[in-house]
Parts: sequence; C-alpha cells; structure tokens
Amino acid sequence: KINKFCNHTRSLTTGEEPQNILSGKRYITKVRKEFTDWNSFLDKNVSNFQDFLSDEVLSFEESYRGRELPGFVNYKTFETLVKNEIVKLEEPSIQKLTTVTDQN
Repeated sequence: KINKFCNHTRSLTTGEEPQNILSGKRYITKVRKEFTDWNSFLDKNVSNFQDFLSDEVLSFEESYRGRELPGFVNYKTFETLVKNEIVKLEEPSIQKLTTVTDQN
C-alpha cells in the first residue's frame, strides 16, 4: 500500500492525475486535507508538550538540582520525556497513514 501511495503521489508531481478519482474529488485534494488535519493535530500536541516540558524542567530543578545549569535537565530525563511523547503520537500517525493509503 505504501509503495502504491508513493507511486501515486510521484505521478502527481509530474502533472498526471490518477485514474481512480474517488467520489468526484481529486486525489491531491483528499491528501492535502488529511495532511492539513495532521499538521493541526501535531501543532496542538507540540504546544501541549512544550507546556508539559516546562513544568517538568521546573519540577526537576526543584527536586534534583545539582551541578546542572538552571533551565537544563539531565539528558536521560529529557530523552525519557521525548520517547514518551513519541509513543503517544505513534498510534495516531499509523491511523493517518492508513487513512491516506486507503484512499489510493
């Protein structure tokens, strides 16, 4: 499915419209809408994560302040926070990929 989607999208870059137009809409219109929705979703999550990260840094500074500079956290702590955020975004990204490739 992913190869078919990539080939389909590659043909759009050369100006070729796909043979299977779904329900009267052009393929690029559907894909553009899906990725606009995805971009909005990511923007909202980035904003939430930035707020969460700021709170965690303040909490870390209050609890574990050692030789680190103010405003900085231990690399392992930061890595754990980012990994948790990636895990939260994994399922929605797979769903979006499935939605886009099924339209092909």
